[in-house]
Amino acid sequence: MNKLLFFTLFVFLLASSGCERDDLCTPDQETSSRMVVVFKDFLNPDTVKPVENLRVRVLGASEYAPLDFEGSTSLEMADTVYIPLRNFDDQTIYDFETDNEEDGFNIDRLNFSYTRQDEFVSRACGFKVNYNDLQASRQQEIPNQPWIIETEVIDSTVNNRNEVHVEIFH
Repeated sequence: MNKLLFFTLFVFLLASSGCERDDLCTPDQETSSRMVVVFKDFLNPDTVKPVENLRVRVLGASEYAPLDFEGSTSLEMADTVYIPLRNFDDQTIYDFETDNEEDGFNIDRLNFSYTRQDEFVSRACGFKVNYNDLQASRQQEIPNQPWIIETEVIDSTVNNRNEVHVEIFH
């Protein structure tokens, strides 16, 4: 019996000694960051102003983008969203859709441009993408009135999800 216990312990120690820290990608190791967008009141720029019934879609895509870390693609009242940027292109064009009683259904198109920089995380996680020199611009909208009045880049480097990167005023 002692020999079997000793052999089992020996095999376990031998198997676990081959595993290095780089062999596992844990949930706390951040992969490519999402852009943090906060919606604010145009008339009172220091005040957060939620958007009703918000959905966001990459130009040309059939699916809506995730707006939070639970994967929600539609939010009834959104004051902050966390949206991904394309990691294989130097721009992402999003259609921001809102539907409320006051203004009805309205879509505004925003173009986010940036430069990409790959950063090695570990063997298991691979690389993550950091986005530098972020710029935001609203494309002209015809014939509807825009619901987004102005955009402002607060932090032009998207490399974590703890900082606000863009403020959208409406």
